[in-house]
Amino acid sequence: MNTDSPPEAPPRKYIPESFIAAPLLFLTVYLALGGMVKFSPFSSLMWGVVYLVGFGWMLITLRRTLMLLGRFWPLLLLPAMALISAFWSEDVAKTIRTGIQFTFSTILAVRFGAALTPTTATNSVFLATLLGFCLSVLALVAPPLQPAFEYFNDAFIGIYVQKTVAGLALAIFVMALCARGAIGNFRVASILLAICVLPFVALTKSVSAFVVLGCLSIILVQGLVKHREATTRFAILILTGLFVVTSMLTLWIDRFDLAAFLLESVGKSTTLTGRTDIWQLGIELTEDYPLLGFGYAAFWGNPVFAEEWGFIHASIDPRLNGFHSLYVEALASTGIVSVVMIVLVYYWTLLRSLSWFLASGSAEAAFWLAIMTSAIAVSFVDNVLYAEHEFFHMMATMIFVFTGLHAPRLKWRLFQPRPVVRTI
Repeated sequence: MNTDSPPEAPPRKYIPESFIAAPLLFLTVYLALGGMVKFSPFSSLMWGVVYLVGFGWMLITLRRTLMLLGRFWPLLLLPAMALISAFWSEDVAKTIRTGIQFTFSTILAVRFGAALTPTTATNSVFLATLLGFCLSVLALVAPPLQPAFEYFNDAFIGIYVQKTVAGLALAIFVMALCARGAIGNFRVASILLAICVLPFVALTKSVSAFVVLGCLSIILVQGLVKHREATTRFAILILTGLFVVTSMLTLWIDRFDLAAFLLESVGKSTTLTGRTDIWQLGIELTEDYPLLGFGYAAFWGNPVFAEEWGFIHASIDPRLNGFHSLYVEALASTGIVSVVMIVLVYYWTLLRSLSWFLASGSAEAAFWLAIMTSAIAVSFVDNVLYAEHEFFHMMATMIFVFTGLHAPRLKWRLFQPRPVVRTI
């Protein structure tokens, strides 16, 4: 009697998802930061590649995609709100189109976060912003990439569409460069290289860029606290915050208007170049639509509101396509309901990234905490986190997934309980 078992079939070989996710994240980051503006004939083609590969990847791994969306369901609240707003939108076609794009960006970012390690994702962001920086420097001497400066204020834009976009892209490159140095143990060299990039960031005259650079301190401090206890890391962050607040209060008591000084030093007015006027107008416009707004992306360019946005274009900036504030933009788009969702989802993500950093103290955790902190800080002065194909939104979504899959759990206790000693 033959008792030999049949030979086992050779194991099936699969392509690791990271082989698809890493280059696709590189391309997505480069496009989301506006790196293809001066290559406009190819921009739509590149986004087409992202959609084609992204949808194909999701369909091939449909079961895992659905599992991840079920696990990280809070990330779907805002895309669902954007799509549902088509029922009351003042521009149904645009709301549906941009809502689908926003939803795709969210799902794709969830897949990135699950397929890549935080270190690999950091490398993709670094390489994408490095390419943008190199091409921006090349724009100084290469006529096909020019103009390298905005003609009306001499702000450096490189290959980007305008100074705010250029400032954010270059500041994120500085942050990624320092993080790459911390991860690869060449911290000093990366900081020296970053110092060489800072003049280009300053030339953009972008307030948002300086906000991002302020968050760079998290990565720089990481080297001092990585071997310390979580409570010590937390205490250092608190002390740093108290130092900043105390310094601001001291300057205020001395009647030194620091805000005006900083803004004027980069060519801004104390109204943030008209931002406060835009915010006031945006809030006034939403008084008749406080709960649900006009509909996602249904205000700018809509003939129904031509008088309102036409006034903003004529009096402030003809290129404006947003209220320069996440919260005013959300209020106008989908009302108070979406503002509440934004605070719950993104501030929860910030707390999760903070917990990750306090628990591990790693350079990767510091980089992603700095990115999330930058997103929250910039959200007060620019349209981020609630727009289709938007960099900070995709990064925040990835951070939420990273903290669920890779971050060690931190027990929020300031004091360790003393052991109980039993005696006979």
